[in-house]
Amino acid sequence: MGKGTPKVKCWNGTRAELYVGTDTPLLVGSKAWFEWLELPESNSFSFDTGSYLVSDFTARRKNHKKGNYWYAYNRINGKLRSIYIGVTLDLTFSHLLEVGKQLLNERPSEESEKSFFISGIPTGLRMRGTTITKTNHVC
Repeated sequence: MGKGTPKVKCWNGTRAELYVGTDTPLLVGSKAWFEWLELPESNSFSFDTGSYLVSDFTARRKNHKKGNYWYAYNRINGKLRSIYIGVTLDLTFSHLLEVGKQLLNERPSEESEKSFFISGIPTGLRMRGTTITKTNHVC
């Protein structure tokens, strides 16, 4: 993948893989995934769902006296939001999907920002005809 934030990509809501510049991606939830999360240089990754049902986010690790804690960050309409994900062992595929759903459900509720979603589909994804660029799978 080269330089930049490592990316986790979802595949039809059934699995997710981490791409970190190697030829072989790491399956989220596998032993190799959790080993990668514990590496000193593994401080963040992006979670790309490819779905309007789950929010994309960047996860960042914070080092504390009692261990490593992970937080999710995303920005909607210029507003940065963050939530606590958990400790490294909490970063399973199903938990990351729940974090994405929670971030989506906590989108800003100001009247001017309510128009961002129409009929459950972000306005940026609505198109004429039947083509939608993102899937309606969970991810």
